[in-house]
Amino acid sequence: MRVLVTGGSGFVGTNAIDALLRRGDEPVSFDIVVPREARHAPYFRRVDLCDRDALVQATGEVRPDAVLHLGARTDFDGTSVTIDYAANVEGVSNVIEAIDRAGSVRHVVFASTRIVHPIGYVPRHDTDFAPPNAYGESKVLGEQIVRRYGPQEAGWTIVRPTSVWGPWMRDPNDQFFRMIRRGLYVHAGARNPPKQYSYVENGVAQLLGILEARREAVHGQVYYLADYEPLRLRDWADEIQGQLGARPIRTVPAPLLRSAAYAGDIIAQVWGGVPLTSFRWRNMTAPVEFDMGGLRGVVPDLPVAMPEAVTRTIAWMQEHGEL
Repeated sequence: MRVLVTGGSGFVGTNAIDALLRRGDEPVSFDIVVPREARHAPYFRRVDLCDRDALVQATGEVRPDAVLHLGARTDFDGTSVTIDYAANVEGVSNVIEAIDRAGSVRHVVFASTRIVHPIGYVPRHDTDFAPPNAYGESKVLGEQIVRRYGPQEAGWTIVRPTSVWGPWMRDPNDQFFRMIRRGLYVHAGARNPPKQYSYVENGVAQLLGILEARREAVHGQVYYLADYEPLRLRDWADEIQGQLGARPIRTVPAPLLRSAAYAGDIIAQVWGGVPLTSFRWRNMTAPVEFDMGGLRGVVPDLPVAMPEAVTRTIAWMQEHGEL
């Protein structure tokens, strides 16, 4: 199967290219950033999602059987939905046109985000949107474009990745591992909230499972991309600490950490780069759980359990000088 991966140089995209190569498939990566993994260079083409003509031409030349549309701007720093996050809005429209004009694509998965609503909020239905920032707003618009305009012939599915971790990850989850290694992470009182996070190899297995599923089973569906069993934050941190051989994690009263988080908001406005803000406090303490029954019916089993996922992540970080 020839699979076009937009954003193939990114975190999830890099893991997707690896998985496709292991399976014997033929990946093609479109990105504006060269691959971090040197082995992926032969599969890379520099294509800008916002350059409609170039994207249409390149997709027509590749003629993929399936598309994983992962390309996006994913930070929270932008303020203008249509300017700062053009790749997430205009880029989606351009990808749809490119797919329609190529005429070869059987199925496409569009990656959205859980940030189409606030952390900890459980939506009542697939279009119960309440984006907390411009990034989330851009992804809402991207979902609306997919629902309204196509693709015309290819089946499509929307996935909303939750917090993804594992090899090739970036901030904040790579920082979480480093803070534990240095003894800087502390537990917030007795809190141990469930976190339906996604270990990246499991998430990629779900993406590929969707591409292989019967069209009528997944067309038009929206799935959260996460491990089926939620992590418990304290348990996950303790597993990382134990495997790293770091000093035991201390417990600090939750009210003290909450106050430090709001002080961090003020400091961040002046200096930036503080380890604890109110956003990260909410991310630490809010429960994150979703109904995974629909996706589990498509991809019943995931390949990597949490302890082994921690082992693989630590090994990758140490090999690449990240830890």
